[in-house]
Amino acid sequence: MPLNENIPKVVHKSKNILNTEIKTKYKTLESAIEVHLLDGSYLTWEQLKSYIPKFVDATWGIKESYTDEEAEDILIRMFKGEHLPGSLETFKFTFLVKGLSYIGVSHYLRHRQITFSSVCTGDRPLAQEDVVVPESIVNCPELYKRYIATCDEQKKIYKELVDSGEVSTMDARYVLPKSTYQQYYMSMDWLTLVKVVKQRIDREIQPKEDNLVAMHMWAEILRVYPKLKSLHLIDIDQENKFYQMNARKERSTNLYLPEPQDDKFEYRSDDFVYNKHREDLMGTHKNPKSIFQQIYDFLKEKWSSDEKAD
Repeated sequence: MPLNENIPKVVHKSKNILNTEIKTKYKTLESAIEVHLLDGSYLTWEQLKSYIPKFVDATWGIKESYTDEEAEDILIRMFKGEHLPGSLETFKFTFLVKGLSYIGVSHYLRHRQITFSSVCTGDRPLAQEDVVVPESIVNCPELYKRYIATCDEQKKIYKELVDSGEVSTMDARYVLPKSTYQQYYMSMDWLTLVKVVKQRIDREIQPKEDNLVAMHMWAEILRVYPKLKSLHLIDIDQENKFYQMNARKERSTNLYLPEPQDDKFEYRSDDFVYNKHREDLMGTHKNPKSIFQQIYDFLKEKWSSDEKAD
């Protein structure tokens, strides 16, 4: 098509890539993570009661209506696994997850049944992205200063490459750290959600970033479905049978000494990369109680406390 400078100019959303000022906030990873269950993205308890009884009884097709007590009983039984699991695939949840690094999201991307919508790195001014830093690194003052200096230099190189007009932002972004602050929308059905949370709350193999996202997700579910608290569908301190079976095999992830709930097999101290528990690896100037431990304690209480739904 011919060039025509007289047609109206299109104002693109990616117009601010060039010549942007470098701005960076360094945030402690554990504190930065937020998970929000989006309003309108899930069915309320009453909405579930309106159709789940008919769905689980469809085999017999007898009843056309249910009393509130009957519907409540069927719903509870469904969550407890006493009905065919297909009903658990009929309702979904969409979460906004903030504060993830690219490392953290790569773990959740492995769950193929989660639908993602994410910020793009190709058409935004990445020189202004914040950086998330694990608390253990923050607790090593001298090394943390060098970490900040390194990230600052990476951003300067990125900006110079983009502003040169000779390198596309698509290529320039490869110089940036994997620890920039990101946010993602994650949508999944109930069966996927439970599987994801149970896998990612494990503290033997999964990193803290995974643990926190999963724990926050479940706290959000219990906020809107408080009746599930008494069912104890997920234990925040659940055992990791896979870890227990494989900790002394050559293909296991053996970094730390086992947590109390998994300390149920014989092992040598040199079976592990670090002859320490994970919470002992918190830097050279660690606090009496880590941020992760404080959040874990708080969420453990939320999982069991009596609350009303919003």
